[in-house]
Amino acid sequence: PGGGGAGGRAGPAPAPDLLESARRAGTSPAPTNSTQEPAVAGVVPVSIFLRGGPAAPTLTLGTERARYLTFDYLACRLDAMDATEWLYSDNPVARVNLPNMHSPASDRVEMYAQAVRGLLTLEPDGVKRAKYLEFIDISAALTDNEFRRYRR
Repeated sequence: PGGGGAGGRAGPAPAPDLLESARRAGTSPAPTNSTQEPAVAGVVPVSIFLRGGPAAPTLTLGTERARYLTFDYLACRLDAMDATEWLYSDNPVARVNLPNMHSPASDRVEMYAQAVRGLLTLEPDGVKRAKYLEFIDISAALTDNEFRRYRR
């Protein structure tokens, strides 16, 4: 959170199952030599962008003197994802990010309500609930009137 990945830049809209695809890409290593030792599991870097804007196709880590790591990544632009597709998801990350996803302004209170409902349903740890509720509050940025509508 907080501006998203590489400097808040955004890439193309992801497929709805982006996070699941990334998870699968690094699993079940195949044998690579005659002793049938498994290959090292792959790592799929995913940058999650909260807001739109241009994105560099690669991310380079290093200093002014040297580059130490350069890689491509899967870009997940939350603001380009349709929030209604995730309203009842059992993925807690998707649910707490509903306010960051695309939805009509008239649905802001509903996105907030579903994010909170999902957090309370999917996260049993009270400390984590408090932490992520604050994240939902900040992300949703409801007006006083919208918050009153939510409380009804």
